[in-house]
Amino acid sequence: MKDWKKKVLLGIGIILMGFALFNVAFLMVATILGLIGSISGNPMQDNALGFILLLAVEAGFSFLVLRSKLSHTIKAGFLCMPVMSVIVVIGVLLNTQPMLLYGLEGLFIGLTLGFLWIRKLPWQYAFAVLYCVVLGLIVVLFNVQI
Repeated sequence: MKDWKKKVLLGIGIILMGFALFNVAFLMVATILGLIGSISGNPMQDNALGFILLLAVEAGFSFLVLRSKLSHTIKAGFLCMPVMSVIVVIGVLLNTQPMLLYGLEGLFIGLTLGFLWIRKLPWQYAFAVLYCVVLGLIVVLFNVQI
């Protein structure tokens, strides 16, 4: 198979895996926020705590997956979940402060891509991060309600 065809197929695989894992992440958010709400008696009271717990759980999974011997494509696809989760959490927590929101989003994306570049990781990882950025921009530009 030609190299460009292989890269296109790998990119499609990353997109599909990322999309599936976005759904898993949102189910985890609903579960965590529901548990916190049932414990505190107010389901909307502790969103920040729920988001922090989500990111902690995802960080643990990410550490295990990204340190494993899985292929770079699978690991890059998995990277979509924590990257998109951080983008969404920052967006939800700072939606009333757009300058701070965009600044932190830009800082996060820049640091993530910089880390990938410094570590000289294969193109699949940067593709996964940029895929998340494009999805985030689509949500903002077209006012998609998630």
